[in-house]
Amino acid sequence: MKNFIVFALVVFSIALMNGCGSSPGGSATGSGITDLSALPKATGPVVGGSSINRFNSGLRTDLFSATTGKKLDDWGSVTWNSTKSGPLCQTGNMFRNLLQQAAQPDKIMCYVGVMETNGLFTASYDGTYKYYTFSAPGEGRPGSTMKIKFKMAKASDGSINAFEMFNCEGDVNTNTEYIGQTISGTTVTLTNVGVHTSGGTFRQRTTVTGEATSTGWTSKTIDSAGSFVVSSGQSYSMSQALTLVQYSNRAQLSGYFTGSFGQNSHTGRIFSISQILTPDTLKTFAMGDGTLKARFAFSGGGYESSSDDVRGWTGDDTAPKSPVANAEYYSDVNAGTLPTVGTPNTAFAASETWNCQPDGSFQTIAMDQSAVAVMTGINNCNNVYEYANQGGWVDCNSANYSTY
Repeated sequence: MKNFIVFALVVFSIALMNGCGSSPGGSATGSGITDLSALPKATGPVVGGSSINRFNSGLRTDLFSATTGKKLDDWGSVTWNSTKSGPLCQTGNMFRNLLQQAAQPDKIMCYVGVMETNGLFTASYDGTYKYYTFSAPGEGRPGSTMKIKFKMAKASDGSINAFEMFNCEGDVNTNTEYIGQTISGTTVTLTNVGVHTSGGTFRQRTTVTGEATSTGWTSKTIDSAGSFVVSSGQSYSMSQALTLVQYSNRAQLSGYFTGSFGQNSHTGRIFSISQILTPDTLKTFAMGDGTLKARFAFSGGGYESSSDDVRGWTGDDTAPKSPVANAEYYSDVNAGTLPTVGTPNTAFAASETWNCQPDGSFQTIAMDQSAVAVMTGINNCNNVYEYANQGGWVDCNSANYSTY
């Protein structure tokens, strides 16, 4: 069946929001991390902790057959035809989109490091807000600057325990994004909230939570919500909520999608477990073997799936797995519970909003393309923390959805 095609439509819509981002800040103690570059990365691997699957404690990890898998960064280079797994293609789309959103705080802190290294910015860890106007090629609206409210803090032992960034486009007195991180002992929280208007209103909220030390994450969960609304002409709206629970060698993805176009509407619910390989960075993260379960309903078209669709794949050759009962994680996914459809939370919290006015005055950070070292550093940050096409939709329509 091509029921899975709806995934592509949803992911394509939500993926357009990737330019917005954010994360929470506060005061905590005892992280043991004193260097900016050593802060836990939202896209970093899980290197330890419990290997027990929270959905099925009997999960086996000795059956993997994928040895290299397919890198998410190379998703667009695959010819997704009838020999390739459509459910894998769509699941990879969702992984790319979600991880790209989660990467926004990592990329911003990379920018901060570049600017500090090149003398454009001096990091202050006194826990007070600093205010900046910032202009750079390609940033903000043409001919305008961004307004930034920024804070970094250290505990009494010298450990970094928080940063926050609020952003307003230069001619809009409403903050369009928020980024922040808090660390309390080994507990880490990052939040990424954004809104963007271009042909519609895009909103997204991504939160990364877990336990981490200076050597990396020992547990990590990414929750992402997004919405897209076009009210002019033919009304159109879509929303999604996804949760990714990442372990050292596998990841569990669950969530739901809703959408409407004119008099038609649809919903989808999914649950998947996939082997992951080389998840050290965004660019090396690869999908291995796995299984996906989904259920769809369409109004206007008069269709509702009467049973859960379950499909499996092999990661090394990106092909459908047949029979599906032999697919990696089949028994766990087949027995898993699909999430309930709700209303995704994409709103800014009160503590994540700013009126775009400084308490005092703005400092100015100006960049131009003649600053070769700075632009090289910024481009390097983009290369590390961005997928091709910003994690956008890869066309899966010609792939195989019927083999099982």
